[in-house]
Amino acid sequence: MNYSEIKALNFSSLKRLAVAPLWFRHCQENPEPDKPAFSLGRAAHCLILEPHLFDSRFAIFGGVRNGGKWDAWQEEHPGIESLKPHEKTTAEGIAAAIRANRDVAPLLGGGLYEEPIQWVDRETGLACKGRVDYLRPTQLVDLKTTVDIATAKFSRDAGTFLYHGQMAFYWEGLVTCGRLPPDADRPFIVVVEKKPPYDCGVYRMTVEAMTAGVQLYRSLIRRFEECTAANFWPGKLSGINDLNIPTWAAGSQTETEEEF
Repeated sequence: MNYSEIKALNFSSLKRLAVAPLWFRHCQENPEPDKPAFSLGRAAHCLILEPHLFDSRFAIFGGVRNGGKWDAWQEEHPGIESLKPHEKTTAEGIAAAIRANRDVAPLLGGGLYEEPIQWVDRETGLACKGRVDYLRPTQLVDLKTTVDIATAKFSRDAGTFLYHGQMAFYWEGLVTCGRLPPDADRPFIVVVEKKPPYDCGVYRMTVEAMTAGVQLYRSLIRRFEECTAANFWPGKLSGINDLNIPTWAAGSQTETEEEF
């Protein structure tokens, strides 16, 4: 069975509950269309983890992705993802930087890439799934592209995009289904910048980050269970809420025309 056909919770959808159950429900009923940025990410992953498959999955198309030329290209390349020339250059640069980094190389050997996993959540009995970037016998390794790998910047990005929840969700799933031992090392994240010189490096999740991640994903699973049982998917606000203004606006004398 294709991974996308497996009926189970994954973190990509689960994290939308952190915005609002209404948003989660909307995205479930209206799947997000594919974007060029997604193809670039998949191309980079392929060149890093499965370079021998790149030519069978991707090809260059330099034109606009609509119209007659685009239709003809798609007919000539069934099942192939298109890349702009500069997108391929970026993916190749990212992969070369990763392969050349002496801290990264030891983490990307002796394992399985793009590995799908399935398990039953130990507390709720809900079916869960994930697809991990790289799985070694005792290590989980994830790949992330970013604007800036410096700790001060990337730690904020990790919090914003809930990477701690994702890593904890995957790690506990791998332990639950027997793919990692309970005493396995904490997850590693290989980070690489999206522009030259494609600076890259390695982070390992701290105990504190993993604890916060478990608390996060467990709260999201409980919220999913509650909303499902009640068949009620609230938005970001409930009840009557007080509205204040930011301190910078308190002394503003500017008058603007209201539109109703």
